[in-house]
Amino acid sequence: MLTDTEITIVEATFLAIDGDSVPDDICQWLVDKIIQKNNGGYEYLLWLVNRWVLLRSDRRHLPKRFRRWL
Repeated sequence: MLTDTEITIVEATFLAIDGDSVPDDICQWLVDKIIQKNNGGYEYLLWLVNRWVLLRSDRRHLPKRFRRWL
């Protein structure tokens, strides 16, 4: 499970990739860092890139965070 900080880093990377505001080599470096740090973060990033772009309501819209209370 990802921490809030890891989720924020993955979402910021997604926004950088999706917004074309960062050069491709820096985006690749960020993705490589996510892969090295946490496999769950990479899976979330892939989901954002491949699925979320079809589900969102506007370019800056990110998924809501839900907490599971046990």
